[in-house]
Amino acid sequence: MHNKKPLYILFGVVLGICISLTLTCSYAKITRIKTIPEHIKYMEKHEKGLTLKKLDKRITKLETKVDKLERSK
Repeated sequence: MHNKKPLYILFGVVLGICISLTLTCSYAKITRIKTIPEHIKYMEKHEKGLTLKKLDKRITKLETKVDKLERSK
């Protein structure tokens, strides 16, 4: 292979893609870092929010309402 320019171009493109993906991932990880007060607020919201038990209760209520509607028709 006498002409090595295509090989250098391909290597440069692959290296550029790797560097850009690494920078993007590291920037996204940095922006997702929360401070301690933000983390405490998030955990409080999560504890007050929708849990699997609450979701199961809501689903069973909806199923009973659907059954009642189907029976009334």
